[in-house]
Amino acid sequence: MTGYFLTDRVKRNLVVFLSVVPLMFGLTQCSSNSSTTNAGSTTSTGGTIVPDPDTVSVTTYHYDNSRSGIQPQETALTPTNVNSSTFGKLFSVTVDGLVNAQPLIAANITMSDGQPHTLLLVATENDSVYAFNADTSAKAFWQRSLLQSGETAVPYAAIGTTDINPVIGIVGTPVLDATTNLLYVVAKSYTASGTFIQRLHAINIQTGAEAPNSPVTINPSIAGNASDAVNGQLSFNAKMENQRPALALNQGTVWVGWASHGDLPPYHGWLVGYDSSTLAQTYVFNDTPNGKLGGIWMSAGGPAFDSSGNLFVMSGNGDFSEASNNYSSSALRLTPGTGPNGSMTVADYFTPFNQASLSSYDSDFGVSGALLLPDQAGPYPHLLITSDKTSTVYVINRDNMGKYSSTANHVVQSFSGSDHYLKQDFVFFNNTLYVSGDSSPMNAYPFNPTTEQFQTTPSSSTSTIFTCLGSCWVGGSAPTISANGSANAVLWTVDNSPALVSGAAVLRAYDASNLSAELYDSTQAASNRDQAANAVKFTTPVVANGHVYVGGVNAVTVYGLLSQ
Repeated sequence: MTGYFLTDRVKRNLVVFLSVVPLMFGLTQCSSNSSTTNAGSTTSTGGTIVPDPDTVSVTTYHYDNSRSGIQPQETALTPTNVNSSTFGKLFSVTVDGLVNAQPLIAANITMSDGQPHTLLLVATENDSVYAFNADTSAKAFWQRSLLQSGETAVPYAAIGTTDINPVIGIVGTPVLDATTNLLYVVAKSYTASGTFIQRLHAINIQTGAEAPNSPVTINPSIAGNASDAVNGQLSFNAKMENQRPALALNQGTVWVGWASHGDLPPYHGWLVGYDSSTLAQTYVFNDTPNGKLGGIWMSAGGPAFDSSGNLFVMSGNGDFSEASNNYSSSALRLTPGTGPNGSMTVADYFTPFNQASLSSYDSDFGVSGALLLPDQAGPYPHLLITSDKTSTVYVINRDNMGKYSSTANHVVQSFSGSDHYLKQDFVFFNNTLYVSGDSSPMNAYPFNPTTEQFQTTPSSSTSTIFTCLGSCWVGGSAPTISANGSANAVLWTVDNSPALVSGAAVLRAYDASNLSAELYDSTQAASNRDQAANAVKFTTPVVANGHVYVGGVNAVTVYGLLSQ
């Protein structure tokens, strides 16, 4: 990667100058990417857009492997200038399917024109991946279909559920290796003869080409006596397993997890590790090898890793019995093993005392991913936050997770974080936890680092209620926070409740220090100036380099300052 780096002050002054000159002389800006090729288009509906020597990349879900949800290097967007007068929709990029996967950003990538560009990387349910210019309304640098001859993305009717429709292709958020410029992504496909296939791809983001050894067909197996095992061996079911959680990259291994489509059996919670260089399968884990269910889905969140390399995932409803090696409804700390097929072991875990009841009423634990808090100075230096659907937030000691008791939860703390179901990931910033549930506001819960306890009543809440309209599968709203270090913090979230009625998503921004102060939402400007694409579920906004990216139906909408 190459690029030119300027101080923030010089950068801002240069951007202002370049944006004013065309207006002074009555000129309009031409795209610098007119030579780009392949499908994909954009429409510009906002202010002047100026190419910028960006410095921030977003390579994984929720910004980092602790799944913090914080982008701490945002110097352009502040609580002062994020309002409908100065901030709004800049442009949108059109793609060939639903964007359920979080878009990623790669800063200062040298492309075929020999110049550094910042890329907006988008994956769709039609099994396509795109690389757009992240800063300008230009055609895609490239588009790559991951379908092979005779294949299509999977029609939802072939699975038998409408949880993702009309087709199922790339669901989980890819992960980018910024040192090799390789994007790792899992695509699901279907043939006319009724064969279901899942493959792991490694895509060169400069060219869109497959890397050496890519793709590989996903087909792990493990010893087990589940009802769908054959002769003591449980094999991966490419039809029924939904690659919902975000991919992760840690210490040279690409980690991929699976759950179900709409709880349709048979399925299990699989987690498989692949060598990032060769794509050879190196590790495999199944959380119910002798039972059923236990999907690892985490509302689109990815496996989390601490600084010591410990791996954490959450499992959903299903069979639980430590004696039978079944770990549904659990927070799991896993150790890569040296057993057959690279099998892994559960190093520690936590399971709620009422896991059977939670599972039977579809109120399962494991609905959110693991959020790893920064190291604390108290008796529990390593804490993990997760939840169940009933709105219970669990604060777990990562060093001694508490395992299972039929009478009590052995956790550091638990409390109700929402009025109704929780089905989203969280953000922890400046000793505050941000939580949103169905038919509930976004709530802020202060954390006392001395007692290592959260205040159980919110210090502030949004006036917006993230409405549940009937089926409740939208599940509140997943927040993210942009800040310049600890200053100028803005909480961003996408109100996806319109997805239930095929309506536009609503981008909302709040002062992170006081959620009752809404700074902006995309319905405020007249004449639908800032309207986003129609909503999809579990979308989280992405903030980088003065822009906010929102995935939706067949498009990603890009927001920023209307006059730089």
